[in-house]
Amino acid sequence: CGRDARTRRSSGGAVEAGMDCGDDPGWALAALRTGFKTVVLGGHRRARARVAAIAKKLGARVLAQRPGPVAKAPLPV
Repeated sequence: CGRDARTRRSSGGAVEAGMDCGDDPGWALAALRTGFKTVVLGGHRRARARVAAIAKKLGARVLAQRPGPVAKAPLPV
C-alpha cells in the first residue's frame, strides 16, 4: 500500500514521526489532521504544493521523498 509510519531519533535524543503517504494527498491530509508534523507525499507536484501549504499553516512539512535511514514502525491493519 506504500503508507507507513516511521520514526527517526535525532542527535538530541528526540524522536520525530513521519507518515509516508505514497502518492495519495488524502492520506497526507489525514496524517496532518491526526498530528503528524512530517508527511512524505510523492505524486503530482501541484497536489503536493497544495498539501504543503496546508501543512505550513499547521506547523508541519511535506517531503517529496523519504529522508535517510529511519526505523520502521509497524502499523495496525
